[in-house]
Amino acid sequence: MNSQHDDLETAVRQEWCAVLDIHRAESEDDFFELGGNSMQAARLVERLENRLGIEFPLEALFIEGTLQAVVTALGTAASVPGQDSGALR
Repeated sequence: MNSQHDDLETAVRQEWCAVLDIHRAESEDDFFELGGNSMQAARLVERLENRLGIEFPLEALFIEGTLQAVVTALGTAASVPGQDSGALR
């Protein structure tokens, strides 16, 4: 793994925990199995977009729903031409 991926995963993990009001999250944890709902999912996406400057489709969270899937989807979105490079804030 590279530093950018690690930074991205750290950012997702922090926002994920904040939205779900939990202290720890593992890569394979499922957002909805941890008690997340659609309103919290929208809040998570908004927080990640604001923090990372990357557009992230809400439906991507509903498809697989794991923390690692979100990190992967955001990493893919960050590498799409025309997207902000995702400067971590």
